[in-house]
Amino acid sequence: MQELLAFLGVCLVIIVVPGPDFALVVRNTGRGGRPAAVATASGVMTGLTILACLAVAGLTAVLRTSPAAYTVLAVAGGIYLLYLGITSLLGWWRMRRGTAPAAKLQVPPRRGAFYTEGLICNLSNPKVAVFFVALLPQFQLGNLGGLQNNIALAAIFVGLSGIWYVGLCSAAHLWGAFVQRPRVRRFIALASGLVLAGLGAAAVVGPFQQ
Repeated sequence: MQELLAFLGVCLVIIVVPGPDFALVVRNTGRGGRPAAVATASGVMTGLTILACLAVAGLTAVLRTSPAAYTVLAVAGGIYLLYLGITSLLGWWRMRRGTAPAAKLQVPPRRGAFYTEGLICNLSNPKVAVFFVALLPQFQLGNLGGLQNNIALAAIFVGLSGIWYVGLCSAAHLWGAFVQRPRVRRFIALASGLVLAGLGAAAVVGPFQQ
């Protein structure tokens, strides 16, 4: 029971602390309200589930043992985050100058675009994959075997993440009218753009500073 409680505590801290996925959900909520939040979170959860399965299968261990593979994925993910951040900042600038009315920025051509952004954002973050590889072996649930233990731990983490994103999407529904206000949407576009661009720059530069 102590191992389980310790694992739950670590998971909650990691899940709740804002990162690229959270920033992207907030950004897209400002662009398209609750439907955008749900689609983005669904993409994030799909990516998280894929990485959890790969970790259980031992495939993501390659990122931990291969600096080259880690660097390539980190730089690619960083470039993608930079793209999202710059896009958000450009949207904020157009809204601020009034050259792109808020109505035109509310919803992209297809809701699937939000899902794809969430999926790519999660899959292109090597820290998520390495997290599974580094964390799962540190905890043992009862008398479960190695594979069963890793499956259980990965399922718990994915389940908690799902609960967290359901909460975020519910909040987006409750605050839908608020986040659609032009001034609030400009703030969300600016703040999320800065966060995503900053995280992207750090991801691109980070591997070369080690």
